[in-house]
Amino acid sequence: MSLNAIVYCDCVERQRLRVPHPLPELLFIDDTGHPDIRSNDPLDEDLHDQWEAQHPCSHEHFHLKEHWLGNVASVGQIRQELQQLSKDLEYPVLMSKVIYNGSHSGDFLAGEEVVRLRDEIANFRNVEAVAQTAEWNSFLSKLEELVIASLSVRKPISF
Repeated sequence: MSLNAIVYCDCVERQRLRVPHPLPELLFIDDTGHPDIRSNDPLDEDLHDQWEAQHPCSHEHFHLKEHWLGNVASVGQIRQELQQLSKDLEYPVLMSKVIYNGSHSGDFLAGEEVVRLRDEIANFRNVEAVAQTAEWNSFLSKLEELVIASLSVRKPISF
């Protein structure tokens, strides 16, 4: 079990596809930013899956940016260290939306939450104990890259 974070590309919205969708009237972008179809018909779903398998854009699985943030144990350690280095509720998005669990999936940060995460990361980088550890710098750099990608395409960070 681990924690992965993804920002999906905007190739569908910008019509930068190498392979057109077989059912464009059913294609939509879900809340996580991933292309999906509005149909429960197994034949339609199969056509959509086949389209995805053809790599219709230059991004593998539509992933503009993806990072492995850690496994259950390492994310738990990050959370524990963050609690020790900060005051309660000082980093609400990071604590309650990102590292609350080391294996959450199916949720996402969108819009203002991404902006708040960016600000929390910037503030946390000023904590002296954080600035000097390679582990924290690596973790925070991954989050910063996800934030930049999210803001650049106006899409959520999905877990």
